[in-house]
Parts: sequence; structure tokens; C-alpha cells
Amino acid sequence: EDCPNHPFADILLPGLVKFWGNLAHTRPKYIMTNFPVFLNALVNMVQSDDFTAQSIAFETIGYIGVSLEGKTALVEMGNKMVECIEKLEKLIRDSPTEVKIRAMNALASLIKLDKVNQSAEMLSLTQAWYMRVPTTMNMVTNIVKQPFLDLRLAAYQLLCVMADQPWGRALIMKQPGFSEFLMDRSGEKDKRGREEKFRVVQTIMESREAKEILGPEMDLQMKQFVKEGPHFVQVQSQVAYEEA
Repeated sequence: EDCPNHPFADILLPGLVKFWGNLAHTRPKYIMTNFPVFLNALVNMVQSDDFTAQSIAFETIGYIGVSLEGKTALVEMGNKMVECIEKLEKLIRDSPTEVKIRAMNALASLIKLDKVNQSAEMLSLTQAWYMRVPTTMNMVTNIVKQPFLDLRLAAYQLLCVMADQPWGRALIMKQPGFSEFLMDRSGEKDKRGREEKFRVVQTIMESREAKEILGPEMDLQMKQFVKEGPHFVQVQSQVAYEEA
């Protein structure tokens, strides 16, 4: 309980939080209810000005919240959880690259919801958490255009999680010009990048909402894009004319 005031707190606390985070991943409700000291340590690390402490705290929160039971346990934190999520916005926008990646991964874990668990209540929860970071879509659409593969991969992963839920698909498809960007293979030179970018479109097209939101023409283009796969190259026939 006195760990934050311990002379070696900066060294001890991250390891302790990871340890308790692993336990909370397995038994979220039990740990979060019976060990408030762990919860306080998490919140304090999120509120600190230290990027390393913040990223460890958010990795831990994401690891707990990736499961349905974990999400339910985190909801019971009330305003503390809401305030933690709001901190993600600054980390994604203003922190060093490695911390941005961890922050996007944490948000992806928190809002991840398998199809079988997509009840109206849980979809409402993931959407509410996402909306606590209101500039996410603008930040992510900028990040996927940057020349840093690791950042782009984290952004594509977050987009895939969003695309797997109705509210997230709608946000992606309604972003001006973004569907066209996702289908532009020439903009992504790295193989892994092309595959993850393709996966976003593929996930969107597993639903039948593209026609309704984007119109029949774009719906057909996206279906063709998915059919062709991530590495399709348009072959242009060239006719050579020899001068006599």
C-alpha cells in the first residue's frame, strides 16, 4: 500500500502493476473488487507525467479489458475509468512513437468485441469508451499516411477492431475520402502494411452496410477489391510502335 512512497517506487511499481494485471486478466472482477490498492496504483500511473508509467498502465488496462468480464469489471470503476480513457487522446497525439503504439493497442483492446458478444449493451459501452477519445478517427487517418510501419500497423489494428462493430464501420465509411484511401494499394509499399490495410476493408465488407452508406458503385468497387486480394497489381498492356 505504501509502494508509491517507497524510495525505489519507480523501479518496483511497473513490475508489480504488470504482475497484478496478469492476475486481473484471468480474474478481473475478483482482483478489481478485492484489491483497491492495485486499482489506485493503475490510476496514479495513468495520471502521472511519465510516458513509460502511462504506457505500462494502459497496456495493463487494455490487457484486463480485452475480455467481456474485464470490460464489465472496468465499468465498475466508474468515473476513474472514464478519466483514464480520456488520457489516451494526448498519448496518441503527442507522445513518442513507442508510446503512441501502446496507446493505440490499449484502445483497440478496450473496444474489441467479438461478434458473439455484440449485444446492444456491450456495443453501447465500446462506443461510449471510443467517444471519450473524440479525435481518434482524425488521428488514425493521419497516422496511416505516415512513413512509419509500426505506427501504421497499430492504426490498422485499431481500425480493424472498429470495423468489426456497426458504429465503428459507420465512422470509417463516413470519413471523407477514407474508403478510397483504403483501396489504394499503391499507397502502402510494405507487405504487412498492405495486408493489414486490406483486412480493414475485408472486415467492413463482411457486413452489408457499405451499399447503404457509400452507395452501390463504391460497394461494388470494395467487393472487387476484396475479391482481388491485398497484393493485386493491375497489369496495363502496352503496345510498342516501331518507327519505320
